[in-house]
Amino acid sequence: MEGFRDIRIRVLILVVLLCGALILVRGPKWGIDITGGSRIILELQGSKVTLNFAWTPDNEEIDNLIVGLRENLNTFVVSLDTYEEVMRNRQITLEIGKTVTENQISQYLGEGISVGEITKEIPKAMQEEVMKTLNLRVDPYGILGTQFKPLGTNFVLFEVSLPLERASKLLGHQGRIEVFVENELALRGGDLADVGPVRRDPAGVYYVPFEVTSEGAERFARASEGKAGYPGVIYLDRPDDSILLFTEEFKSKLSEDGYYHDPELEGAEYDDNARMFRLQSRGGNAHWFYVQVPAVEIRGDSIPPESLEYLEGQKGVKSKVIYLGDLNELSENVVQGENLVYNGKPLFPIENVSRLKEELTTQWLRRVAGVKSWPVISEEIAGKLENIRTGLRITTGSSQEAEKEAEDLRVILSQRLPVEVSRVSETEIEPRLGRGFLREAAKAGAVAFLAVGLLVYVRYRRLKIAVPIMITMACELIITLGIASVIPSMTFGLPEIGGLIAVIGTGVDHQIIITDEVLAGMSPEGKLPIKRRVGRAFSIIFAAAATTIAAMFMLATLGFGAMRGFAIITILGVLISVLITRPAYAQIIGTLLTRETKRE
Repeated sequence: MEGFRDIRIRVLILVVLLCGALILVRGPKWGIDITGGSRIILELQGSKVTLNFAWTPDNEEIDNLIVGLRENLNTFVVSLDTYEEVMRNRQITLEIGKTVTENQISQYLGEGISVGEITKEIPKAMQEEVMKTLNLRVDPYGILGTQFKPLGTNFVLFEVSLPLERASKLLGHQGRIEVFVENELALRGGDLADVGPVRRDPAGVYYVPFEVTSEGAERFARASEGKAGYPGVIYLDRPDDSILLFTEEFKSKLSEDGYYHDPELEGAEYDDNARMFRLQSRGGNAHWFYVQVPAVEIRGDSIPPESLEYLEGQKGVKSKVIYLGDLNELSENVVQGENLVYNGKPLFPIENVSRLKEELTTQWLRRVAGVKSWPVISEEIAGKLENIRTGLRITTGSSQEAEKEAEDLRVILSQRLPVEVSRVSETEIEPRLGRGFLREAAKAGAVAFLAVGLLVYVRYRRLKIAVPIMITMACELIITLGIASVIPSMTFGLPEIGGLIAVIGTGVDHQIIITDEVLAGMSPEGKLPIKRRVGRAFSIIFAAAATTIAAMFMLATLGFGAMRGFAIITILGVLISVLITRPAYAQIIGTLLTRETKRE
């Protein structure tokens, strides 16, 4: 038994037991081919706008126009023309990261500047940038088998092996952050400079720290001066181009939830004069704050006169209305197709955002309005320019779900989009290979495993050789699956399964090389010490492994889609074989054959 107590064999046994436990606890994560996933179609909401000048503008006037629109529209704005072209043509073409109307643009233009053509158009380069950024959100390492492609100029299709709810959350946000202090916009989306890792404070609350630009810090300092103890209300993708519609039933449930059920709020109500909802934070220093999205009441079969007057006044200023409920609740007097109507004439495009299962009415409102958190402004932050740049944070709560939410929020803010996006459709997709594929694949794998063992036995006619090779193959498979199960975002689809097969195939080749060298060393013609024979075999194995790793490394680095997973599994398996399983097999086969020779 002395030979079997070798450190190499002990390491193999220990690693196999550890990886077996990992498989039982975590298990390999199967990809979209095996277990299905999510299919989401996104619409990119951008505009191409032409503005005409009544005079020849200079460089400073052109820059001031772009900066003013960028701040007032709170989105990406860039000129597609050079200064010379603008001055020569007295015309500028702008690319804007949201859908805009003539009225929305006109209110921010000075005299002598008129709006020309507006088209809903996304340049191809912008579309590709958005797809790349979204892919980094859901598949940062390129090993989830995510597939995406453009549909026309304004739509993108994503298929990813994530649950629909999480895929929708990661893909369906632009990542535009805003902070309001007492109804004043203190930070804009462009003020975000950097996002830190998720952290947890001494009270157990998870939060995402973020840094802001110097300009943003100055604006926040002015807004927060003397406001210590007030909430700084943080929004993510606030629907600033929308009006919320609600019913009397929604309003009554809102108050009930706000006062008695929502653990994060002390109260909730609707302010008729401001046409906004108000929420009250909890704690000893509770404050009311407005939800910065206008809202008006609607009935199931009509629009109240005061609501109708407000809606008509907002035509051209707002782009759509969002109904807090199911559109089927509204009659044809109010909704026809995709439009809110009055006397049969369209007022606004209408969307609905339904309440999620077990979601409180206040939580529903906050989700639709983009309210993420409302941390209290501390004395160290209020008006203190030197502390603001790195002292702001978004809190998510203290539960395990809050930690996941914070991590998703960090990903969204780190990978911000230049344009707004909206979800056109969301569907779960069935496994491409069928639900019985894993079962059938396991049967085929077992047959192949036995077939390899039979061929090895036919070659050597010795169970003492065939059985260790079979056991080593099984150990290699367990170790590879165990380590792969703890790699972040690693899923197993067809490419990864192909990598496993390749690893096992090369592993058998290496073991045959070792076995042949050991047997040759024991023959009268080629009598050499076992160690020297094994060393000769390993020189061949290391050379073969190095070339395989080099080729697979290039494939993983270049990242040809799903082939990256194949390359990573192959590299992982080859490293496991040359570092763990091959040395252990060489010791096992050397010990067995040496004992056999001594007995003879």
